[in-house]
Formats: sequence, C-alpha cells, structure tokens
Amino acid sequence: MTRVSRERRRAIVAKVFTPGLSVRQVLRGVKACGITCSRESIRRDLKALGLGVPGLRRQKPRSAAEEAFARAISHLPPAEREHPGIPGRRFRFDFAWPKQRIAVEIHGGHWTGGRHTQGKGFASDCEKKRLAILQGWRVLEYTADEVRKPPEAAAADVKNLLAQLPHTG
Repeated sequence: MTRVSRERRRAIVAKVFTPGLSVRQVLRGVKACGITCSRESIRRDLKALGLGVPGLRRQKPRSAAEEAFARAISHLPPAEREHPGIPGRRFRFDFAWPKQRIAVEIHGGHWTGGRHTQGKGFASDCEKKRLAILQGWRVLEYTADEVRKPPEAAAADVKNLLAQLPHTG
C-alpha cells in the first residue's frame, strides 16, 4: 500500500463512492486500490467533494443479538434504535424509551476480545453509562449471549421497568 497526494486520493474516493455506503466501506474500496489512508481522511475527502457525510449511512450494522431483542420487544411500546440520549455527545443507546428514560445496551464480543472488553472501549462504555445515569436514565446492560438465549428474559426486564415508571408525554 502506498501513500498518494490528496488530489489523487480524492479522485479515487469519488470513483469508489456510491450513495448508501458507510465511511468504512469507502475506506475498504480505497484500500483495495492500494492506497493507505484513515477513516478521518475519507470523511474529509467526502465532505470536500460535496459527497458529504450526511448522505452516508450512519447506523452501525445490527447484530443478531440486537435483532433477536428487537423481535422480543415488539409487543412493548416502540423503542428508538441508536438513540442519542446524551446531548452534546456521540454516544447512542442500542434501544431507548426516551419518555421513560430507559436505555438498553447490548454488548457483544466479550468472548473474542471485542470493543466492549478492550481498554478504550470499556472506558467509553463506563463514561456513557455514568453520564446517562447522572442525567436520569436507567440503563439495562446485557451481553449478546444473555439476549440470544432467550431474548424474552431481557424483554421481560424492560417490560417490568416500563410498568414501574409513569408514562410521561
């Protein structure tokens, strides 16, 4: 892999870009052309080319555990997915009931050394939960295994918590 000028890299980014791709997917396409660069440089290039980050898909890929949990809570009041519960921060809750200030976080990769078990990822998760609690959120955390086998148990926890709280509007 080689480094190239900004202009050359931007030309390749423009060639690789298709609406709906994430920054990571564009980065993979650029790297497939033998170019070394960072995700941040791809973001800057897209913005400079007028392809802009707003048109990109922002949601993270959904895990099997998140999908199982979503099916298990389908009988409950609708939850918001990827809810930005902490103003001014980039943190997002996997599932949230904002009126009741209830959030659910599903942590995967705990057996394989995933993001939630590594130093920076774990510290970020701790900060997110602490800030959420200080702002009045109730945060339920589950591992992917807890949600997959069976997801109804986690859904029952949410149902019980929703029943305890007033439905403010």
